[in-house]
Amino acid sequence: RGWKKWTEGARKFQANDIASCRGHGIFLATCQSAREREASRELVTLITDAIEYLYPAEPIDEEPAVAEEEHSVSVEEMIRREVEAAKGGPNKGGENNALAQKAVSIATDIKGIVIIKLMRKAFCPVQILSHIMRRIEKERAPLTRYVVRLIPLQTTFFPKEEDLAENIPYLLHRHLPGIELP
Repeated sequence: RGWKKWTEGARKFQANDIASCRGHGIFLATCQSAREREASRELVTLITDAIEYLYPAEPIDEEPAVAEEEHSVSVEEMIRREVEAAKGGPNKGGENNALAQKAVSIATDIKGIVIIKLMRKAFCPVQILSHIMRRIEKERAPLTRYVVRLIPLQTTFFPKEEDLAENIPYLLHRHLPGIELP
């Protein structure tokens, strides 16, 4: 019962697959063997808290005000919209719910290794880790029980020539803006 029979081609691209990290920032963490699940839960919570502190939610732009007689919305319609927004959109559990998450655990199938993917490319893993370290220094208390090391990786890509040619100039211009490439 506990095992899943894999056939060739049965495993498709999943949101928590290592291949989904391409182009995103990730955190690579080490933990005690057989504690990956607990460590990933702690890390997702810790990283999400740091993201919410560093990148506050942007206010949602309301529709432009229109004359009352042209555009009147019933109270029921307003309540329905608020409920949909609270649930994560009209297709709950779908893509809108996944986009609402800020960090997600990636299945590695490696003992003692946890990978946390940042869902938006705008999130900087180095900045997030700096905030976490400042918080640990300020509070003088450990924030996690299971994580031993936490390594931020700003972008991930496959070791192909095209990916290298695309990502290296991006990273150089992002961190060393004065350098020009030949």
